[in-house]
Amino acid sequence: MHPTNNRIIALKSLKYKKFAKGCHRQASGQSNATASATQNTIPHRKNSTTFFETSYQQYLRQNHGLSVLEGAAHREGAAQAAQQTVQPHMVMGANTNYIAVDDALHDTDVYPHTAANVPTPNNNSATAPGHNYMTSHHYSNDITINQTLRYYSTVAPTPSGQNTMAAAAAAAAAANNNSAPKEAMLTATPHDEYAQAWPEDTEENLNPETYLRTHIEQINVCYSTKQYARIHALYQSLKRNGLTVPLDTYEKIIDSFARRAFDSNNRNLDEKMFSLLNCYHDIVNSKLKPSTRIYNTVLLQIFRNSIVAFEANNQNGLDFFKIGSQLFHTVIKNNRLKSEVINHYLLALNIYSGAPFKYFSMNEQQNSTALVPNLDAFKATVINGCATFKKDSFYFISLINLAKITNNLPFLKELYQEFLLLLPLDTSITLKSDQFEIYSMFITGFLETGELKLSSKIFENVINEIKLKNGMSDNIQLVLSNYLISLSKMDAQKAYSLWSNFKKLSWVPEFSYDFYLQMMANSFHDWTLTKKIYEYIFPMDRVFHNKARLTTTTSEINLSSYLLYPIHTEVILNSLMNYAIQLNDQEVVFKLLEESQIKEFAFDINLYPYIFKFMSETNCSSAYMQRVIEKHGDMIVADNVEKHNYVNMLMFLTAITDASRNSEVLESIVNMKFFSTICKNVEFTPENINNQAPLYNGLRVLLDEMWRLPKRVETYPLFLEIQASLIIRLFDFDTYVPTEENKFTSNSEFDAFKTGLLERFETMATNFNRLSLDPNSVSHTVSQAVRLTAVPEEVIDYFSNPGDWDKSYPLSLGSQIRNAPATGIQEFENLSRDGYCFDYDTYKELIRHRHINEEIIAKSFGFVSQGDTDGMKYLANLLVGHIPAGKIEKFFFSSKKNQLISSFDSSYNFQKSILPYLKDSSLTKIIKNLKSSTIISQLLPMLKFPDNFKSITVQAEFKQSIDLLYEKLFEGREYESIVEFNELCPVLNLNILLKSCIRAGDEQLYQSLLSKFRSSLTPETLLEVQCEYLLDHLKFQEVIKECKKADGSLESSKSGDYYSFAVFLKSFFNNSVDIGSIPENTLQFANNLSSFNNFAEAMAYYNQNSHLLGHPLTKIESQKIDSIIIEQMINNLVDASHLILNNHNTEGLTFDQVDVVNKFQQKLKTFFHFKAFLKSQSFSLSGIQKLIDVWQNVEPYSIDAFFNNLIETIYLKPDTLSNTLMLTNDLTWNFNRGTLRQVLASITKVYETQGDLTKIDKAQQFNTFITQQSH
Repeated sequence: MHPTNNRIIALKSLKYKKFAKGCHRQASGQSNATASATQNTIPHRKNSTTFFETSYQQYLRQNHGLSVLEGAAHREGAAQAAQQTVQPHMVMGANTNYIAVDDALHDTDVYPHTAANVPTPNNNSATAPGHNYMTSHHYSNDITINQTLRYYSTVAPTPSGQNTMAAAAAAAAAANNNSAPKEAMLTATPHDEYAQAWPEDTEENLNPETYLRTHIEQINVCYSTKQYARIHALYQSLKRNGLTVPLDTYEKIIDSFARRAFDSNNRNLDEKMFSLLNCYHDIVNSKLKPSTRIYNTVLLQIFRNSIVAFEANNQNGLDFFKIGSQLFHTVIKNNRLKSEVINHYLLALNIYSGAPFKYFSMNEQQNSTALVPNLDAFKATVINGCATFKKDSFYFISLINLAKITNNLPFLKELYQEFLLLLPLDTSITLKSDQFEIYSMFITGFLETGELKLSSKIFENVINEIKLKNGMSDNIQLVLSNYLISLSKMDAQKAYSLWSNFKKLSWVPEFSYDFYLQMMANSFHDWTLTKKIYEYIFPMDRVFHNKARLTTTTSEINLSSYLLYPIHTEVILNSLMNYAIQLNDQEVVFKLLEESQIKEFAFDINLYPYIFKFMSETNCSSAYMQRVIEKHGDMIVADNVEKHNYVNMLMFLTAITDASRNSEVLESIVNMKFFSTICKNVEFTPENINNQAPLYNGLRVLLDEMWRLPKRVETYPLFLEIQASLIIRLFDFDTYVPTEENKFTSNSEFDAFKTGLLERFETMATNFNRLSLDPNSVSHTVSQAVRLTAVPEEVIDYFSNPGDWDKSYPLSLGSQIRNAPATGIQEFENLSRDGYCFDYDTYKELIRHRHINEEIIAKSFGFVSQGDTDGMKYLANLLVGHIPAGKIEKFFFSSKKNQLISSFDSSYNFQKSILPYLKDSSLTKIIKNLKSSTIISQLLPMLKFPDNFKSITVQAEFKQSIDLLYEKLFEGREYESIVEFNELCPVLNLNILLKSCIRAGDEQLYQSLLSKFRSSLTPETLLEVQCEYLLDHLKFQEVIKECKKADGSLESSKSGDYYSFAVFLKSFFNNSVDIGSIPENTLQFANNLSSFNNFAEAMAYYNQNSHLLGHPLTKIESQKIDSIIIEQMINNLVDASHLILNNHNTEGLTFDQVDVVNKFQQKLKTFFHFKAFLKSQSFSLSGIQKLIDVWQNVEPYSIDAFFNNLIETIYLKPDTLSNTLMLTNDLTWNFNRGTLRQVLASITKVYETQGDLTKIDKAQQFNTFITQQSH
């Protein structure tokens, strides 16, 4: 084989050597030390628990705006510690958390540590009386915080036990001496027990000018550093204090709403719009005239978010649009609005003017087109009045659609004439590139407004033009789809007939799933036709063109796509189900139910009462109903838990119980996972309890069924957890605060439910105690719930366990793992099994000590926000640096989902959370430990290589990774890819680049590069490249001459490697073999063995020269060397088959193809004999794949025989997990289902190359059978 592609071991007689084999940062640990020191000075403070830091209490106090002023111990043996007084800041009376704001503003204000004049927590003396325990927990303890003068009063009441008169005098003195230098603030020593760490604040009121100036500075800093999320909080702080900001600052505040990252997923859309509109309202109320920039930003956000709301089925979207539309028409005359704003207005106008019925009330539905202004006036004033507006493709598409909605034929004709006039003028690039999209809109527009002749004429002309061009399948599909959809609105049967005719034409592509759904929706009045269409689309994949098109930036989307393709077609199947139930069509109903389970989609929540009622009335089996309920319950819960929409989940339960009271069905539901999830997430609010009492009927019925069921040991924990979750929700005062107006009365229906729930839970908990069942088998929720009931104390104690406290507060085992890794890791495992969670420091230490699994990876990334670049960089490189090399492919390149760990948090995957933050050394480690196939199929697309590596800066930063990546590609024989990638990301290793040019067949580039860089090549590299070139042209004798010439002049053994390989290749054309020199390594030894055409000659050579392999050798060493020789021999056959039989660079060299193939077959037999002789009977997976590669070129019939043997072996023993296939010369291959599928893939690839459809079909059928057997 090519010498550079083989593993080489130097022979012992020459050079041979024997084988050898955020949450909690680091400051949290320092906070523990500080807390411990403080405990020694304050005797009355309780010791912290084993796992909970005292910083937790400090965290609570700080975040609730509490100021702590602690007295110091007296100098000489005080009887008790100074008392601690906790009082709210006086500014908290205005519901303003100024402490949080001020800490944010002064996050970086620290003095350098100076031991001479500043008491620090690290001093050996007692804590200084002036030490501020309100210091943010994220400050390091080895620096002193600069408590600068705040802009508001922070003076807390004097603690009891302190001389109030002395304090007053001190305050007066401080007030009279305001000119003292700032350095005097820090001159207090640890012995001055009443010294202040900062001057006493004597200001009684807010200083508006200073406060406003500081906040504006902070807003400017945040805007320039792209910290947009902080700007709104700073603005709210100013607003609460009645301060008005300048207009230019308002521009930045308004713009920050569009740029902040935390709500880019649009989940907080209502809150975002509320804040945006309030901010605009503040500008108007402040009697400031908004600038054009503000109008552009506000209007763009309103229209854009109204479109997002439409996609998300948010009912507020229409209100957003109406507000924006009114503002748009008010300001358009006196302000130059951007084209982007006008385009988004047009899109939102189109969407809401033709929106589905659910976006309007019955009165509005009849008048939805009233939103559309007079189109002639709009065009004259808005479009023609805006000098910067370009009449591009979206302009025509949007106005055509509006004319169609309003049935405005004259305006449509005027637009058509304008389009024909502008098309040849090149006024807009998109007019020509998107002309067929515009034509498709004109066709449908004229068709729906009654101009049938013109519509048909345009349609015929466009179709005739498109079908004569190549690569226009998308345009053909678009024109035909829109034409047929419009036609189906008037004559569905005719549209269906035309579709049937078009389907028969070879130049017409398949239509989209959206198209068929829309056609079906337009055919509901003809149920027979509807069923035909549904029958056709039943096996199709659910792919929606316009599903969630608008994501984070408008530049990423094509606005026209909303109008060119059907919108919200995913709801059409709901309508189909509704019609089928009304028509009592069992076939369609049950077919839809089956499809929903297979394709995993849920129906509208309001349909389920009718669905379950229909199923009950048709007497479908309990087992089938249970299957439908479980599948749809899981989907309903998955979709609504994240949205906190518990109403839909309760409606689903009520739909079931209203339709059926079958005890078998209800019992199974109680044990289903989705039911317990609903119980954990349900909320009991006064509004729903009083106004929607039936909403909870389903839950009550199912709980009654659960209480009636016989209690078994295995079901006790689940039933207790379900009831405990409900009880905790009942006592959750965040969701229900009883007042005189809304408290539940004692005789209310809900109060009876609550009382019954508590009584039955108490009974079950008491019985659990009496039966002496294991309390560790129940969730910690149960131990919390029993405290809310009237059970005896002994029952409460029975459920109490080490996990009785709040397990949501993370434990810190970082220091324990650092000091005693084995013990700390074991403690972590034990506590993890009990359901505890841990802080960031714990997970970092686990990673440092290489205790890594999928859960640890996912949980550690949960502490770092996606916007924290430094944090992500640190964690990603820490993880890759410490992860065992053998687990990289398993964790990051799983064949199942290519996801970091899907069972924990799918938002953190390798491509997004790790790869972008890796350093060169980390990326090098990943590349080094991946197979070439994984790099090509997965890593390169993730890296977007080489496109993301075009920059010289990036190439310099990742030099080592790029070099190794090219080495791996070369090892994987991706020579064409290397040559292609070199155009964007140069290959610095000339050896690899030149060889790749040769092997890829790019001789012109090879000659150009060789002449350019010849002088910079070392003699060894030059020899390798020349030999590669000559071998590729089958000039074996010239290779032998070059190697003999260089023999002895080079330090490396490369000349001998190429010499022996050339002799091997030459043996295919000569009967005699001239071995020549003594082999220096295993590669040359294998090349020489491969040169012989029969086993006897190879055997004789091996016996004569085996002493070169080393003597004496242990049995293990001998087996390893033999296996390497065998692997190199099969590699030689693979390379030779490609070089000789598939080579186009022979330059007139003629040889007998049959004779060469015979030589291959002889060498293959010699290889089998020799492998058996060396007692290496078993083939590896790669060995079989290489054998198939050789067979493909030498004896293809052997692949068929091998495939047939596989089938026979499997059918003889179909139930065994592994099998053994017998090959020639008593050789074997031991395989399992996984390796078998890989070999079948190789065989299928060969058959595909041959183009034998029959064999391909058989291979695929066998692969399907194997897959089914595996499950």
